[in-house]
Amino acid sequence: MRILILYDNVNSKAAEIANEILENVDSEFKRAFPVNKAHDACLLKYDFIILGGSVSKRSIPRELKQYVQRNMRTLKGKNIGIFITTYEKEKESKYLYKLYSKELVSSAYLTEFFYDENINTGFFSRPRTKTPNKGKINELNKSHIKSFIDKINELSARRKK
Repeated sequence: MRILILYDNVNSKAAEIANEILENVDSEFKRAFPVNKAHDACLLKYDFIILGGSVSKRSIPRELKQYVQRNMRTLKGKNIGIFITTYEKEKESKYLYKLYSKELVSSAYLTEFFYDENINTGFFSRPRTKTPNKGKINELNKSHIKSFIDKINELSARRKK
């Protein structure tokens, strides 16, 4: 199965998670890069597409949203996985639908939320002032990422049979 991972580069968390997925997913052909470097036609070359975005300061990544809107027809015809990173756990669904649309979310094979901790309070609810643990994926996310990867690998194994 050919896998493409597109992510926003608003903050490093989406890129870190995309790279973790890329390193651990079983596929004969896999690529990951920021959405601002993606060409619309490249979607046609892949069987499974993963889209990842970071919600930062209550703002969704504009480039990723525009890419999704521009390629909605193609994306709906593919197996897709989508994720967001946010520190506002109570608003995860709102951001997911705002970024990807209800139509795309409902047709997705996988959806997942990954959380950034607020370093000021230890909770997920208030904006943070600086990026915590840059270059490290927190323990809460590791199990979610592993589960996300396992589901992709299961689909890939079924397609090989």
